[in-house]
Amino acid sequence: MVNVLISILIVALVWMLTAVLGMPYLVSLVVTILAALYIFSAQGLLPARRAHRRSR
Repeated sequence: MVNVLISILIVALVWMLTAVLGMPYLVSLVVTILAALYIFSAQGLLPARRAHRRSR
């Protein structure tokens, strides 16, 4: 739940900065997608990319 709140705050901050600084909205779109991926990976909705070791 904390990850979701942090991601929402980051996305809102980036959207405000893009509007104030006149940056292209592509920047805010990329940050929004990265925040969504962060939320999904933190909640376990994305498959983990971990190297599996063979047990001896």
